[in-house]
Amino acid sequence: MTLALALASAACSSPPQFMLDPDAGGGGSDLGGPADISCPSEQIACGQACVDARTDTSNCGACGVTCPSGNVCLNGACALECPPGQTRCGALCVTLGTDVEHCGACGVVCPRGEVCSGGRCDPTCAPQYMLCQDVPSRLDGGVADTGARRDAGPPRRYCADPRTDARNCGGCGMQCPLGNRCEDGACALRCTDRQTRCGERCTDLQTDNGNCGGCGMRCGTMERCTAGACVATRCPPTTMLCGAACADLTNDPAHCGACGRACAAHQVCSLGMCATECALPGIPCEGRCVDPQRDRSHCGRCGNACPTGQLCEMGMCRLVCPMGTLACAGRCVNPTADSGHCGMCGNVCPRGQLCRGGSCGPTCAMTQTECLGVCVDLQVDPTNCGACGVTCGPGYACGGGICRPLVGTDVRDCGPPSVQCATACTDLRSDNTNCGRCGQVCTADRTCAAGMCLAPCAAGQSRCGTACADLRSDRMNCGACGRACSGMVSCGGGMCVMEPTFRVTSYSAAGCRAVDHNILSGDDRGGIAVSPAVVLYTGDSSTVGYSSVDLTGGRALGVQWDALVGDLQTERMYTFGTGPTVPMPNGGGTATHLIELDPTTGAITTRSTALSAPIAMGSGTGIFSGYGRLAVAAGGRVFQIRMPDGAVTVVGSMVFPTHSTCESWAFWGVAEYFGGALYLDYAAGFATPSVINRIRVPDGMVTAVASFAGGYSDLCSFTFLPSRNRWYFHHEGSSPLGMGGEVLGFCDGRWESP
Repeated sequence: MTLALALASAACSSPPQFMLDPDAGGGGSDLGGPADISCPSEQIACGQACVDARTDTSNCGACGVTCPSGNVCLNGACALECPPGQTRCGALCVTLGTDVEHCGACGVVCPRGEVCSGGRCDPTCAPQYMLCQDVPSRLDGGVADTGARRDAGPPRRYCADPRTDARNCGGCGMQCPLGNRCEDGACALRCTDRQTRCGERCTDLQTDNGNCGGCGMRCGTMERCTAGACVATRCPPTTMLCGAACADLTNDPAHCGACGRACAAHQVCSLGMCATECALPGIPCEGRCVDPQRDRSHCGRCGNACPTGQLCEMGMCRLVCPMGTLACAGRCVNPTADSGHCGMCGNVCPRGQLCRGGSCGPTCAMTQTECLGVCVDLQVDPTNCGACGVTCGPGYACGGGICRPLVGTDVRDCGPPSVQCATACTDLRSDNTNCGRCGQVCTADRTCAAGMCLAPCAAGQSRCGTACADLRSDRMNCGACGRACSGMVSCGGGMCVMEPTFRVTSYSAAGCRAVDHNILSGDDRGGIAVSPAVVLYTGDSSTVGYSSVDLTGGRALGVQWDALVGDLQTERMYTFGTGPTVPMPNGGGTATHLIELDPTTGAITTRSTALSAPIAMGSGTGIFSGYGRLAVAAGGRVFQIRMPDGAVTVVGSMVFPTHSTCESWAFWGVAEYFGGALYLDYAAGFATPSVINRIRVPDGMVTAVASFAGGYSDLCSFTFLPSRNRWYFHHEGSSPLGMGGEVLGFCDGRWESP
């Protein structure tokens, strides 16, 4: 997900999120288009033509995004109507009060040298407006949200209303991101009745190929979005065009094995042949053989269709939410801003409070900000102009959150992107004393970037816009800022790579062997890891090692590895460390490294991997060995560690359900990855029969994976060895294996790479 897009806030208490100066980066564009055609900085290349994605109804927001007939393109988002205060002139929404090409009425053009003020051509602007100036490549006539002027020439002055003008929001040259509007001098994303907010843009779920029927529901390369559903334009490789529709010849009773070959009324089509029953795992539904584990129309049973936006997985419908959101009460919510699910599902903010940054707190009206216990309008308050405590001096008034000279004073104009703060011109994007707005001072450890006071990035991270990103593992900034990995592809070592998938299909109770390790290890403690040669387990006296082939040759290592873990892909064993050579102490600590253990003896080696971010591991931590990845559940969050580079990402916040606990500060299990999601396998509790569950991160959906009659008492540490198709575990006391004391064992297991 993570992608470092700043959310534009409609509240005056948050600084507007502005576009960087489009002139700063040359003629390129991140919206798409060929790189061999040079366009003005306000335009993008679509095919061999330069277009303005803010106003072009055929390329609205991006190349090829066509607005429905009768719509306008409003700052990069299709809209049926112009917003309040604007008038439609042709295909554009214009502000008749300030537009030099539509001054007072459509088509009324002000003479060169005059501005449009209050709907009249005049040499100067009225007090409620700002006097702004365009450079030749950015002439827009002061038109809010559209930018009608396309001619080049000498710089031209115009009037702008900083409260509503998306190109001068809060100050001259302060452009709102595509799809945003300017409300009360702050950029905000507002969608029309026919549109839905998906991430940082408004879209029509009926026609958007990238959000068809729901946010994130992307149509395939051979499909288009029609009426909220992906419709085939060409048939996938496993199907064939029969008439006007694609047919799966393996299960279509009307085209079974060949177009037009229909099965009899009492038959179904199974594997391309008409039969009386379906081949497993298929079941007959409406004359077809379907897989109830995956079929969205028959999920778990015939006729059980998953709602729009949900997928069928293991016979259950699940909600697919965009990155950064949670599935709560059957819908996707933003836990940082949803007052009904603030910070976590079900956390409702008290009446009179709003959710901001995942915490509930009191708030003023949408147009006001709290300054020393008083709600004020930062746009017009002369004692709190643009920020709390900023006072306009004598001869100045507050307008649009900026101190401006009163009529009759003689001060020079500030050319964009600079604005006037008190008596000086400054660039709000980079001025540490006026960051984002006049008077907002960045503290000594902060730097002003893109109009925000930002802390320095941690070691190993790079600044990408307003956020820090680990270029080694960030899918949206892989190897370089803005280089995104698509689909199921992830970022590893700064390159887009396919995610290694791994799912355990069976924790069996067959093919077992066990040994009592009490005499070597002392009482059980917890922690397990395995290589093709040795399996390690930690007791109160020592970590012990046994042959992973037949559990012979047991010996005490004379040390305690208190945070064992393993990479199931390379089948290497590690212990978490608080330094490159310092293993995690008893009771946990802050993990900064993975220290590799010898694959035949379990002894510590000099090889270690630095984690890209530290992980605080205390009481109740879950440690999970995975295939090309490790996972840690600690402090209400789940961390994923990519192997072998040690890149750490936070997968989500999640309260771990009831589970077995070890006689230690942690518990151990297996991490899986399939279907685009991370799963954690864990022992469910001290019950008979013993149960292993898997939980999906971060929505917390739990399913049972295995159950053992008779129970494995005190089962809280287990792992998997793919090369031997076995799972290894510890339990205490009696079990179906017939052993007593402290038991280390293995049984058959099965896995797949779906």
